[in-house]
Amino acid sequence: MQQLIDHLEGIFISDYGLEITDAFYELSEEDQEQLIREYMQSLNDAEVEINDQVDSDETLKEIKDGMKFLESVSKGETQIEMVKEEEEEEPTEEGVRGT
Repeated sequence: MQQLIDHLEGIFISDYGLEITDAFYELSEEDQEQLIREYMQSLNDAEVEINDQVDSDETLKEIKDGMKFLESVSKGETQIEMVKEEEEEEPTEEGVRGT
């Protein structure tokens, strides 16, 4: 069902990753592994290019850094310590204590 919905929205499996066809299974195991290595390298190259573009844009870099921070918190790699601010006492007159 999701594939049909994606199709209607113009999204294809190939938009997400390497499309495996019957021809892939006709390749030798060595050729399959080589194809997958090349595909993975192309993803790494694309990631480097995208990161360079993000890092050159101040707003995108702030968003990226914020996302990395939130991810580290959700994984438990970063602990957030909540510090309760003490209420300041109001100025007092002689002998009378503020609340």
